[in-house]
Amino acid sequence: MAEVNWIKITTGIFDDEKIKLIDALPENDAIFVIWIKLLILAGKANENGAIYLNEDIPYTDEMLATIFHRPLNTVRLALKTFQQFKMIEIKQSAIQIVNWEKHQNVEGLDRIREQNRIRQQKHRQKQIEDNTVTLSNVTVTEQTRIDKTRLEENRKEEEPVITTKQQEQKDKEKELGKKAKTCLDYYFQKHTEVRGFEPIVAGGRDMKLIKQILAADCSVGAFEEVTDFFFEYKKRSNFSTRALYNSFDTLYGVLLDKAERRR
Repeated sequence: MAEVNWIKITTGIFDDEKIKLIDALPENDAIFVIWIKLLILAGKANENGAIYLNEDIPYTDEMLATIFHRPLNTVRLALKTFQQFKMIEIKQSAIQIVNWEKHQNVEGLDRIREQNRIRQQKHRQKQIEDNTVTLSNVTVTEQTRIDKTRLEENRKEEEPVITTKQQEQKDKEKELGKKAKTCLDYYFQKHTEVRGFEPIVAGGRDMKLIKQILAADCSVGAFEEVTDFFFEYKKRSNFSTRALYNSFDTLYGVLLDKAERRR
């Protein structure tokens, strides 16, 4: 439907014989207003004088009475009058203004109709392009999701399978490392208390020995007890720092030896 915003009404409309006859009727004003409104509806449709709500729904008497705000009997009287005067025709239940081309600027209306047709064609083409872009984006998004899923599946396949036994061993080693650090920290603490400074050692060798001791079923409490005894003894000695470290190696060895004997 190519809608326009104007229709042409000649200044000599009241000189027309049919309008003069209508003006002589009892409800002349109402009938004339309905005629003008029919012309406006035809202009909105811009389909050579055809009047309908859309291409599939023609206006009925009741519908016109509603949109014209006029009594149904008045609308029916007006339509009957227009038909008698050959001002309208009813074609396939649709109202058609007779001689529409004669009274309107047909070339101007055709130009507007063509402009609207081109505008609608461009609008439909843009919708198709937008839908294509949307579908393309959806396709890309879906493909990306599929690729990520496949990558994750491949990654899981490449990961080594950890058995329950292996996991238990890892947990055991982790717990052993925590206990060994506790023992080493305790040794550093006692060293600082006795010597006045922290021992300058990397801790790697000592940590390894402590893990061996703890793995041999020596408790953290036993280690701390022997460490207390060791440093209490060293308070009374004049060993050098090197001698202290060597003596500590001996302490590790004693603890390890005792722990292994209990096994």
